[in-house]
Amino acid sequence: MTVVPSGLYRHLPQAYRVPLLRRWSWAWQPMHHWMYPDGRNLEAMLGIVRRAVEQRWPHLEMVLHSSELMPGGSPTFADAASIETLYRDLQVLFRSVAAHFRGLTLAEFAAQWPAQAAPQQRAGLAEPMTAATGGRS
Repeated sequence: MTVVPSGLYRHLPQAYRVPLLRRWSWAWQPMHHWMYPDGRNLEAMLGIVRRAVEQRWPHLEMVLHSSELMPGGSPTFADAASIETLYRDLQVLFRSVAAHFRGLTLAEFAAQWPAQAAPQQRAGLAEPMTAATGGRS
């Protein structure tokens, strides 16, 4: 799964270490943004997509368990209204991602990765990231 440090964490990581500031920091801006829809983080996920495009990342990876696609399948999506919010967010997210990336299985990505990684590493564009399910088109 793609996980990106928040702007506050990148510029002021101490805000997450000092007990009195930690609660405010987490409430205002979580330490990391994840490609993991929770019904409240669409803008953060779209920010990850924008950053990936700007920095020419070779992939993004999102996580979502199949049980989370039905009402009551997880505490995060307990009712039909929360599922509708999830589907709306996924539609917006996938539309944004599809403009710059294409979906791949892990096996397809693994087969393409050596060819993609070498030029980016030589150009200094690659940064440490997680295993992926998508690659540049």
